[in-house]
Amino acid sequence: MVATVQAGTGPAVVRVAREHAELLAEFYRKTWDENASRAGVLLSRALQARTNLHGRDQDVPTFVFIDNERIVGHLTTIPILLWNGREELRAHWLKGLMVLPEYRNGPVGFMLVRAALAAVENALAAVVATDARRLFTALGFRDLGVLANRIRVFDAREVIQRLADSPLAQQLSPRVRAVLRWTAHPGCIPFVSAALQAGAGAYTAVRGRTRQCGRIMPVFPESAELHELWRAMRSGIDCAPARGPDYLVQRYGLGQGYRWITVHRNGRLRGFAALRPPTARGDERLNGVRVATLSDVIANTDDSETLLDLVHTAEQVARGLDAHVLMCSASHPRLLRILDRRAFAPYPGNVHMLIRPNGADWPGIDHWWFTRGDSAADEAF
Repeated sequence: MVATVQAGTGPAVVRVAREHAELLAEFYRKTWDENASRAGVLLSRALQARTNLHGRDQDVPTFVFIDNERIVGHLTTIPILLWNGREELRAHWLKGLMVLPEYRNGPVGFMLVRAALAAVENALAAVVATDARRLFTALGFRDLGVLANRIRVFDAREVIQRLADSPLAQQLSPRVRAVLRWTAHPGCIPFVSAALQAGAGAYTAVRGRTRQCGRIMPVFPESAELHELWRAMRSGIDCAPARGPDYLVQRYGLGQGYRWITVHRNGRLRGFAALRPPTARGDERLNGVRVATLSDVIANTDDSETLLDLVHTAEQVARGLDAHVLMCSASHPRLLRILDRRAFAPYPGNVHMLIRPNGADWPGIDHWWFTRGDSAADEAF
């Protein structure tokens, strides 16, 4: 559905076209990017169309709610392919649902999601907010489960001190806050920090020993290598957003800011990982803790040696970027076990993975290979 903006028209959901670029820029300036411009919107949409996995130069479906000749609600999509254990199906992530404050608690969000569902096939969403989950489930989405978080702490002293005074600490239970304040006491923190570091080192030496074959790549791997790697990986998993070479280049390629990690053996690419560096100022919610994110890991799920090498190399890269913490969010039990062997500690998850299938019955989250890189959920750190 495509509509133009006309004076005097009533509130309506429309699919974005070129003529909405200025209105989109105005909306983005209010919500996400104070420097957004019409030219930037047009360029961004042209680049998205050029790399559309459903067809080169096809516009990526984006929907807006227009009232009084201004955009008050927004929802876009990310075209992907979805592996179901047998074949790759067309699907979309629903992303960027935003409604201006004065229009919330009304029908805007509902109408945007409903319009998107009428235009796409299998739909997925990575959702945190309770209200958003209620909206999606009311429209037929199934909550597959919560993405599990694992964190590897490199600088325990810095993390404990910063977390004790962070906004996040105020959301913890009184008992946890009390323990955090105790460990952050000047008389305790050196001993706590040393114990944590020594314990992690001893544990990984026994449970997570690697051959250290991973390396940082200055250029993105060849498409043929990535294609072969994905074909090997998908044979061992039930469901996943497909990680073919076109998707990987689009998602983690040049200009996206990621560090690329590979493992080669006998001249063949056996594993690939994408690491998102921490922001310069750290995470404001964590009082400046610098969080690097292991956004994606790709390898044959039976190849524990390669998975361990990828994770260990990611730790080294994160340390080199002065990260206090390396986070990895994942769903598949095999990857979670590898993280556990490298002394990654569990951390409460809050990202729910939802799907609205097109006539198929999909299994629960532990049958999927989801990571925080899916739906660009790693942008939160």
